[in-house]
Amino acid sequence: MSESRFFRINAPDVVSETIDGETVIINLYKGLYYNLNPVGSLIWTLIEAGTAQTAITELLQQHYPQWTEADRASVTQLCDRLIAEELIVASETSIPAATPDITVPPTFEAPVLYKYADMQDLLALDPIHDVDETGWPNQPAEVLGASNF
Repeated sequence: MSESRFFRINAPDVVSETIDGETVIINLYKGLYYNLNPVGSLIWTLIEAGTAQTAITELLQQHYPQWTEADRASVTQLCDRLIAEELIVASETSIPAATPDITVPPTFEAPVLYKYADMQDLLALDPIHDVDETGWPNQPAEVLGASNF
């Protein structure tokens, strides 16, 4: 796969928060949650900002003098895994956000996505993301089976 890929977060099904270099990601549709190690969190922040994969690998290569092809491959593997988990989707172009405030971890460690399903039933039962503009506790008409609700 080409490294000049653009991505976007798979919103509204996916939400995330990065605090102190640790990113927690929730797929509200599937009821799964994830976290990333520090380098993975940096990559996620750059994806959120609309940074192309080539620019992400170039930034990492500039900050880590011992950069190898295996490191480059680990970035591609993370992006592929984020797509497979439906956390990000490919985009034709980038819509750059404001330049993110990034902190580059002092040493490179291959980015890792950790997946958790222990709260899947609870997250999938959450009715807040399953409603229309009338809000909760009102169910959308298609859920109730009414055509003119």
